[in-house]
Amino acid sequence: MRTSEESPFSNIDWLTVIIYVILVLMGWFNIYAAVYDEQHQSIFDVSQKYGKQLIWIITAFIIAVIILIIDADFYTVFAYGFYIVFLILNLAVPFLGREIKGSKSWFRIGDLGIQPAEFMKFATNLALAKFLANQNLSVISTKRYKSIADYIEMYKNTIVSAIIIGIPMVFILVLQNETGLAITFAAFIVTLFREGLSVTYIIIGFLAVLLFILSLLIPQIYFYIAFAVILVIWFYFGKHSWKEFFRKIDLRWLGITFCLFQ
Repeated sequence: MRTSEESPFSNIDWLTVIIYVILVLMGWFNIYAAVYDEQHQSIFDVSQKYGKQLIWIITAFIIAVIILIIDADFYTVFAYGFYIVFLILNLAVPFLGREIKGSKSWFRIGDLGIQPAEFMKFATNLALAKFLANQNLSVISTKRYKSIADYIEMYKNTIVSAIIIGIPMVFILVLQNETGLAITFAAFIVTLFREGLSVTYIIIGFLAVLLFILSLLIPQIYFYIAFAVILVIWFYFGKHSWKEFFRKIDLRWLGITFCLFQ
């Protein structure tokens, strides 16, 4: 992307581009080695998977150049539009798409397959960036709240950001049965953390995953012990007192505890 005054190829991180090209070529060669056919020895044979992959590689580079040429304001203006369009496509694909390996997440147009969930990633990225940038805001407030209304008002930016990320994530996970793609949306937590989201949420998420794994691997009694140990460590490093904990239980801890012990 560029502004109207800049060259389309200015400020490019060429090291990243070189690393990307190397990885793409390695993937292409791996496909060639995996499905090698003596009757089709040429790596440029478009009738084979490695030949078709070459077409996609060239197409991707052309699209990348087009993206660089287009003015950056274009993406700002149409960010929400992209988000809504691809959200509708992700909602429609379970009903109009073709099922492949138990997942109905592809549109088929002849020999061409299109997965809207992949495009939903950059659409969500654009929408989230526009929401955070246009309002010059932080995703969390440092002010104290006295009521639920104050809580919602002070955390509304966090709530809206979570909705922007969560809606497509739910569509992809529930309607399309694409767990792997849905999990990638969790990476947006890095963006929110950069914009001011408390590290507490990241720690809680990590602990929730850790406790879930432990619940599958160890007996229930040891799971309870592990949960208690993690609580002690949390209060020690967070400098919380037990009196404060029992006097005013944080809603986040109440929620995670309820979910884990169901």
